[in-house]
Amino acid sequence: MAEYISELDAITLGFIYLFLIIIGACLGSFASAIIPREMSGESWFALKGESARSRCPPCGKTLTAIELIPIISFLLQKQKCACGKFPLPIIYPILEIVSLCLTIFIIAANGISIESLGLIISIPFLLTACHLNFNAHIISDRILMVLAYIAVGTSLIVFPNIDLMAAMAGAGLIGVISSGVKLLFDKFSAHELFGWDNVKLWIIWGFWLGAGKIGLFIFLIGLGGVLWAVTPVRLKKIIKNFPYCYWSVLSFYILYFFA
Repeated sequence: MAEYISELDAITLGFIYLFLIIIGACLGSFASAIIPREMSGESWFALKGESARSRCPPCGKTLTAIELIPIISFLLQKQKCACGKFPLPIIYPILEIVSLCLTIFIIAANGISIESLGLIISIPFLLTACHLNFNAHIISDRILMVLAYIAVGTSLIVFPNIDLMAAMAGAGLIGVISSGVKLLFDKFSAHELFGWDNVKLWIIWGFWLGAGKIGLFIFLIGLGGVLWAVTPVRLKKIIKNFPYCYWSVLSFYILYFFA
């Protein structure tokens, strides 16, 4: 795919990049749609037997296409809901901007490839996982399954350009390590700080990274814990929880693209 892309003229290539960037912003909008449904355990595509078209959270009005344009619709509506009576949560444009920036970063760092497409498709599910972990201290199995399917599916498509044995070894190794971490936390902590959902997420990271980068991943996760430990109390009171999942995503991107 990379060889085919390199043969395209500059204008066609520019349109492909623009299309992927727009898709990136739309994926952030998709994340904002599935997060409340994950929180309530509802279906992503059907609500009470009806089509699950996006609705305004404050007033329940079904949103039109114009009201679903990422970032722009938020600005045009001046942070007001569809009926104009209630303010919209700032999290919506933040998710869209973060998704947009991650898409640009992935394309800039890795070019247009199957691996890049897999990473871009995973963005809304990673954002949802982070939001759930930070606010509800859980990552749903549905989100984890989608992330696992993307990782394995991408690897099978690009095989033999990816070392599947190294990927499986990475998943197995980090699975053992994270399970040990889970059992240690259970033994010495009164609160469940590290659940089996976190173990499953680590296994997915291990599959993407391969066995060779697991040590560095563990180091970065530990570094995050140290930074949280020395964080001023005032700042901790504002943040409330250690943004573990966000930190693990950052650690994954650092190792995947730069290590």
